[in-house]
Amino acid sequence: MEGVVTERISKHIYDNWFLSEPALHGVLCSHELVENFKMPVAVRTGKGRIEYNPQILKTVSDNQLEESFRTEIIRIMLKHPYQRQPECPAVVRTTASNIVLSNNYDFKSLTLDKAENFQFPNTEYFEWYCAKLMSGWSDWSADGSSADDSAYADESRRAACTPKDEGGQDARTPNEKKTSQSELWEENEFECSRINEIIENTTSWGSLPGDLVEKIKATLKAQIDYRKVLSGFRASVISSRRNLTRMRPNRRTDFQNPGSVYKMRTNLLVAVDVSGSISSKMLQKFYSVINRFFKYGIESVDTVQFDTELSEIFPLKKAKTDTWYQLYSSISRCNRAIEALNQAEDTPANRQFMAEVRFLRAHFYYKLQQMWYEVPFITEGMSNADIEACPQSSHDQIMQQIIDDFQFAYENLAEAAPGTTGRAHKVAAAAYLAKCY
Repeated sequence: MEGVVTERISKHIYDNWFLSEPALHGVLCSHELVENFKMPVAVRTGKGRIEYNPQILKTVSDNQLEESFRTEIIRIMLKHPYQRQPECPAVVRTTASNIVLSNNYDFKSLTLDKAENFQFPNTEYFEWYCAKLMSGWSDWSADGSSADDSAYADESRRAACTPKDEGGQDARTPNEKKTSQSELWEENEFECSRINEIIENTTSWGSLPGDLVEKIKATLKAQIDYRKVLSGFRASVISSRRNLTRMRPNRRTDFQNPGSVYKMRTNLLVAVDVSGSISSKMLQKFYSVINRFFKYGIESVDTVQFDTELSEIFPLKKAKTDTWYQLYSSISRCNRAIEALNQAEDTPANRQFMAEVRFLRAHFYYKLQQMWYEVPFITEGMSNADIEACPQSSHDQIMQQIIDDFQFAYENLAEAAPGTTGRAHKVAAAAYLAKCY
């Protein structure tokens, strides 16, 4: 039976595409065709292979067979299996990839996820859909599948305990199958370069629609990985500012060999697009990355905003000096007040004071995460020097503390009343909670 499936693949895919789909045929021939009886999907790609399950393919029609391979080849041409993978579960990557494919190609025999199923626009890109799906993960992954890829990492172990229904068919959930679909995906620059060469040499695109061809050609444009750029920039700054001196002992040979001192005088100017094409959340992340430049041996960072014209240059270092320390000084005072109230007698008045102080602390943290996204998280009174030495905390951890403080404030603050102008009250806490959610 497996030989029959192989013959069908040879006839309906290789032979037909050689004449009618030269672009798809070229990519198909660049990958090794491998049988895999353990996977719960018909066809999948990654790591230079196209894997197929003969037991599944023997039950499908010729059109479904052809579209199963066509789907995976288009994925390869869009480089979903080989680009830098978004930080999300495999099931999310597969779903996002399916949405992109269904937006750009009309599959007749296969049913893929569509943008309208999630109330998404059908004009966005792979990474955008990944981010949106992750933000609503708990809403659409309600079939009980795990968000942890490691649960499906061991193929042989998974196959050994594959659940079956009464008819002996694979009973795994759709999300588990999607997890397997993108299990082989990983960043691979070599495979990307091979695919780029095929795309550049392609002159006939067969039945692929023009819009999809343009998107495939757009993948040839170089994509900048800011992590690598920053790493190289940091290395160049440090090496260029290194000066040998005998006034500082070498850590291995004392004063026998010169030590090193670094005189950092590097200034950096960053331009930021504020025309509205970039979301506020993306700008927050971007400013958070810029803020980390101060740890890379850079003396000052200036930013200039632009829309239709350039604005004045804004010194980020001054912003940090003025605002950062003011907010953290306020948070430290709140922490000291909370420590004192925790040791005081539990009375209605003290609970009111505690609610007001926690409201203020949440307010200050809310301002910090808006401007710098990821910042140090402290729960005690600290000096500015000690705060500088604290590592950055994750955005989710800070937001959770903000929500906890505002929730406590909402439950314990009094309603707004005459003569309480300038003091926190229940309605203000409710408004902040609405912003957080």
